[in-house]
Amino acid sequence: MSEKENKEVLELLGVLRKLKPLDKSKLITPEHTEACACGKSVSPTKFTMLDTGVMVVVNNVCKGCKEGAKEDSELARIVCVRCKKVVARIKPQKDAKDGFVFEAGKSYHTDMCPGCVANAERSIIIEKRILELRKNKE
Repeated sequence: MSEKENKEVLELLGVLRKLKPLDKSKLITPEHTEACACGKSVSPTKFTMLDTGVMVVVNNVCKGCKEGAKEDSELARIVCVRCKKVVARIKPQKDAKDGFVFEAGKSYHTDMCPGCVANAERSIIIEKRILELRKNKE
């Protein structure tokens, strides 16, 4: 791995290490609603929390929602490390270009999303980028 690639991996890992605990009070106001994975609009106070193995985030599945929990377990989650929310779900798949696999029920971390960075033109999946850099090393 080149010095530049080593530096990028260290920066990505640094982003994960510097994550602050979730402050739910900043995410939720009484009149605020968001969509549950089942599609219903609810107060985020009714959402479950999710430990991704790296951080604890708001999972947009209402407590006790069987339909939302099924959707959550059948798809891969994309989690924003800045706003600490599940921001997308995708079908399990293998990337044809680099072989990266998105698995059902697993969480993958992105460095930003349109919800927290206005006009975000591009974000990365941190786990995917680290794998790319490791493959370049070989």
